[in-house]
Amino acid sequence: MSATADRSRPNPNGALEVEGYSTADAFVSLRDEWIDLEKRASTDNLFLTYMWQHSWWQDLGDRDGRVLDLVAFRDAGRLVGIAPTYQEQAGGFTLVRFGGGLEVTDYLGFMVEPAYEKAAGRAFLERCLTRPGLVLDLHYLRSDGVTLKAIIQAAADLDRRFSVEEEEVSPRIELPSTWDEYLARLGKKHRHELRRKRRRLEDAGGWTITETSQATLANDLEVFFDVHAKSMREKADFMTEDIKTFFRHICGHLEEEGWLSLRTLVHEGRPLAAVLGFVYRGTLLLYNSGYDPEYNQLAPGFVLMTEEIRLTIEAGLNEVDFLRGNEKYKYDLGATDRPLVHLTVELS
Repeated sequence: MSATADRSRPNPNGALEVEGYSTADAFVSLRDEWIDLEKRASTDNLFLTYMWQHSWWQDLGDRDGRVLDLVAFRDAGRLVGIAPTYQEQAGGFTLVRFGGGLEVTDYLGFMVEPAYEKAAGRAFLERCLTRPGLVLDLHYLRSDGVTLKAIIQAAADLDRRFSVEEEEVSPRIELPSTWDEYLARLGKKHRHELRRKRRRLEDAGGWTITETSQATLANDLEVFFDVHAKSMREKADFMTEDIKTFFRHICGHLEEEGWLSLRTLVHEGRPLAAVLGFVYRGTLLLYNSGYDPEYNQLAPGFVLMTEEIRLTIEAGLNEVDFLRGNEKYKYDLGATDRPLVHLTVELS
């Protein structure tokens, strides 16, 4: 195996075999096993897939002195879990964080096969304890996810102090089977506003929704970058050339898998809003969006979001996940919060 690896002897009490990889060619050697594990994982999380993690490390992760540490957990040689982590220096400490980074990845954690959650959590923490000076600094863990539960249980079992703080929310909508049912679920005020804004844009000439394809993806991404940057200063600052490179790469991979959703609202031949999202295991994840503020009075961004919900219902998906952020429009559309937490564990 070409990757640099360190091996730990299996625990006589039945602990998992643990193997850590510190060089980027490990992504290649682990690829097939990792993708196979995705089909069996107990948490459906696009951001933990081989595709996302490898692309992030290549384009954004491998910099600023970060040290890769991919940790594989096996039972009798079969991969049953993987913790994509890295280490970086901050405030005089060596922090252990989950791969994907804090800028572009909404849900962090590790991937594990059902029934192995507890064993993987303990094996992960025990391995960290063999390396003096580390601090577990784990952001954006789903409050209902296996990673949080597994590591907390391991910390308690190993008598280590830990802290859990709510860090962010991820609003979501569980979808009914029809658009009319969805509208009926909204409060009277929100339903009225939704219809009013759609009617106003209809009266102004209406809209069409374009969906990306392999043939149009490159151009559609440039349209998305443009309206995204126009939306507000913070979005323009976020969309650096490095971030654009990452999106071009990951969206190309996602499109090949059939997991990409990139829609643009066009009014009188002009793109007024665009939404970048992902379709994964019955859920539409609405990742980022933008609109042309010159046409703010027509609410093109909001109308496009309503179209996202309508089209997702028609496609027979189960959920719209708005991902991180508590923007008002998400709740106007009927979303409810899923908390995301920050977990720290004292290792010394």
